[in-house]
Amino acid sequence: DYEESNLIDDTFTSYNLQMIMIINNENKVVWKKIFDVSFENEIELEAFTREKILQGHPAMQFEDKVPLESRNKAGIFLSENGPLLIASRPILTSSNEGPMMGTFIMGKFLSEELIAQVRMQAEVPLKIIMSDLSDDFSTLRAAIKENNGSYIKTAKKELTAFSTYQDIDLKPAFIVQTNFPREITEKGLAALKTSFLLMIITSFTVLIILYYLLRQSVLNPITILTDFILYLK
Repeated sequence: DYEESNLIDDTFTSYNLQMIMIINNENKVVWKKIFDVSFENEIELEAFTREKILQGHPAMQFEDKVPLESRNKAGIFLSENGPLLIASRPILTSSNEGPMMGTFIMGKFLSEELIAQVRMQAEVPLKIIMSDLSDDFSTLRAAIKENNGSYIKTAKKELTAFSTYQDIDLKPAFIVQTNFPREITEKGLAALKTSFLLMIITSFTVLIILYYLLRQSVLNPITILTDFILYLK
C-alpha cells in the first residue's frame, strides 16, 4: 500500500530525486528505483545493484557513537552516470526509537543544471573538474595536496584557485575551480594574500551551498517520506 501511494514517479519529479532505495537489516533491497537526470528512463547503477548492496555500502555505514535517531549519512558518490548526491538514514519506530528496521537511501545527480544553480548562488565563476574528463586532474591534485588543500595559479589578469571536494568515503571526488580578476598594483603581494583568503572563503561557501542543496533536495525528502512510513505503521 505504501509503495502504491507514495513510491510513484511523481514523488521523484516533485522532490527532484533520481534514486530511492529501501534496504532491510539483511542488506537486501526491498524496493529500488533509479531514473536518469531527465527522469525519462529507469537506469541501473553498478554500485547500487542488489549484489553490491549485499556487500555493504558507504551510505549504510553509520557511526555507532551517534544516537540512533540522529544517525544519517550524506555526501557525494561517484557513479558511472556522474556525481550523485546521496543521503541515508535508519528506519525507526513511530516513536523514533530502535530497533533499526532498515535503511532509507535517496539521491540526485550533480547535473550541469545543479552546478549552474550553485554558481549563481555563490556568485563566482565555478567549474567542476572530473578525474575522467581532464588530463590535468592528477597534476592539479598533486599541487593542491602540496599546498595543504588549496592551490592558486597566477596569470597577468586573473587568479585561478583550485580545491578538492571529497566523496562520501573521504576520497577526492572532483576539483572545484574558481577565477578571480587580478589588478596589478604596487601592493601585488597584499593582493595575492587577499585573493588567497577570498579563495578559501569561496571554497567554504561553495561547500556550504552544496551541503544546503543536498539537505534541501535529499535529506528533507527522506525525513518526509520516513514520516509517511512511520505514520502508516
